[in-house]
Order: sequence, then C-alpha cells, then structure tokens
Amino acid sequence: MRVVTIALIGTLMAVDGSWAQVTPAAGYTPPDDTPAIRLGMTLFPTYTFQTEPDITDAAGNSVNRNAFDVARAYINVTGQISHLVAFRITPDIARESTLLGLLPGNTVPNDSLVFRIKYAYGQFNLDDWLPRGSWVRLGIQQTPWVDFEEGIYRYRFQGTVFAERIPLPTTMTSADAGVSFHTNIASNYGEVHFGLYNGENYQRVEINQQKGFEYIPTPGMRFNMVPWMTWSPQGDRVAYASNREGVMDLFDQAVGAPEPERLLLKSGERKLPTSWSADGKLLLFQQETAGNGWDLWALSLDGERHAFPLLQSRFNETQGYLSPDGRWLAYTSDETGEPQVYLRPFARKVTGANEPVVVVDQVAVAMVLGRVAAGQHAEQQPLAA
Repeated sequence: MRVVTIALIGTLMAVDGSWAQVTPAAGYTPPDDTPAIRLGMTLFPTYTFQTEPDITDAAGNSVNRNAFDVARAYINVTGQISHLVAFRITPDIARESTLLGLLPGNTVPNDSLVFRIKYAYGQFNLDDWLPRGSWVRLGIQQTPWVDFEEGIYRYRFQGTVFAERIPLPTTMTSADAGVSFHTNIASNYGEVHFGLYNGENYQRVEINQQKGFEYIPTPGMRFNMVPWMTWSPQGDRVAYASNREGVMDLFDQAVGAPEPERLLLKSGERKLPTSWSADGKLLLFQQETAGNGWDLWALSLDGERHAFPLLQSRFNETQGYLSPDGRWLAYTSDETGEPQVYLRPFARKVTGANEPVVVVDQVAVAMVLGRVAAGQHAEQQPLAA
C-alpha cells in the first residue's frame, strides 16, 4: 500500500490585554509579578491520498481513497499568578475509532473527535533560590524522557517519538499524573529532571498502589541558540565565537583573503554571534551573564567598536535576527516557561517597556522578514490572528 500524506501544522499564540514586557535592564531587573493568561493552539490537519489499492465507492466505481482530516489539535492555556506560580491546561483533541453498538449484533463505526486533558498542572518556580529554570510541577504533565526528545524535535507530526516506541517493561508516554522536579546545573552545564507518576499515562486512571519513577540527567553544555558563526550580508566575512582564551569571545575573518582574524570583543562573559545588520555595521550576539542568563547585545562595527545591550531580563533572550530594513528584531525568549518566538520594532538601543511585543510562530516571523525583504511594510501585515 502506498499512501501519500501531507501534514500541516499551525501554531497561534496570543497574549492577554497587557503586552509581554522584556525590558533592557540597567542592573537588576525585578521579577514580573503581573498575573497573565495566554492562549495558543497547535493543529495537525492532514490530507491523505492512497495510490493503491483502489477502493470501491458507494456508486460501485474503483477510485483512489483520499480524505482531509484533523489528526490532532491542542488548545494551550498557560499563564502565571506571580513569578513564582504558573500553570498550564492543554486539552488534547484526537480522533478515536471505535464500534458503536445499536442492537445485538448490529454495530456501526464511530470515528469521533475525543476531547481529553493532555496537560493540567501547577508550577512553583524556584528561580529565586536555585539556578534559573528550576521548578516543581504537580498534576498531569510532561514526562522527562519524551519531553526531552520533543524539545529537540519540536513537532511530533503524526507519530510518537523514539522513547514511546521502543519495547520496555513499562511503556513511556508523553504525559502522566504526578509530581516532578527540574533544575539546571550552574553555568549551563546540563540539567536534571525527575518525577513520580501514576505510570498509567494521561489517558487512564490509576488502578493500583504502584507508582513510576522517571528521570533524565543531561550533562554537558547546552546553548539555546542555533549558530556559533554567522556570515556577513556581503558574504565576505564570517563572525564566530572561540574559547581559546577560556571564555567564548567574538572574532571575525575575511573570506578568501590573506588577512589575519580580528578579535571583535573580549570579556569575561560567554558570547555567541547570531546575525549581522543588513549594512554590516552591527553584529548581534547573545551573552550569558552570571545570575541573569542569556541576553541580547549588539556590537557596533562602524568606527570604534563598542557593545551595548538590546534586551536584558531575568529570562533567556537568544537568537536575535534583524529584518533586512533594520526595523524589526526577531528573537526567542523563555519568559513563558518554554522558548517562544517574539517580534518587536528595533531601534539602535531598545528603550522602554511599552513597545509592542508580539508572540508569533516561526512561520509568521519568516513571512514578516520575507515581506520586508520584498519591500513591503511589515506593520501592514498581520503577525497573528
């Protein structure tokens, strides 16, 4: 049987009445204790065309089976009561095929879309006392191994991840009811996540007194970023990071020319380049500061080189990219508890906390940056419905 399936994924994020605030900090940035509720969704619509074998339709004709469907849908409700207490409720809508009995010996197929809870938990954040990214969760929540794999491969598409498919005495699932603890190792040298769960997965209730314990230690340096090097807009230079002096410093090198490399910026903090401005006069990079995580900075390459902060907060701001016209800054932040993509107007220095920040998905960012490249006005294009 040969089946061709096209799967499309749509993600929509919307914020509550107040804009998400990421402010440049001069020193300490106080925690954001503003109560907030955020609504989002993830859709898995599909179209399937079966090339063979043919099927017989109601009129007796031999045809290729084809159908539109929604394989799965998530409605994500996340938010916080304060910077210490957060929550998430995610209903999982999936198609479940069963046989419905009408009379003795008479059944009909029932292919209903079933509405059920996938995640429903409260989270107590421990960032005030432990490394940032430390928390305790209680309720129906992600399990460590599957959550780790999904963090690497962002979308599961139509099937399960590897940890759910391998034969084990107890089948691993993506969510279960229980309590768990997570913390990051200091200086970003790994993380630890473990929990005590019912062991029945989120689709079934507990049937005995036994519980399942699951943990995953992840040693080694993990960076929330994509490149360690980035090409200049003209393609004649490449900027990169090197730790030859013990800390990641910024360098650049001419391409195809017998020139020595240049040391662009040396300091005691770890730095990683992310992108250049279209005119080549600014190099954006993310810098890790003790007690403040990753922040976005820019290095002026025009005349005397100097670095200045773009976005600083107690959250991680990473992967900064400028639109070709230099008016928009796209970046990721984990202020919601999970990395999300943000888009905001860009100035030489981002000042004030009242500039609009829109939470969007990667597709929307690509569309906006592409429209700007085509000479259109980004502010006239909707970023999120």
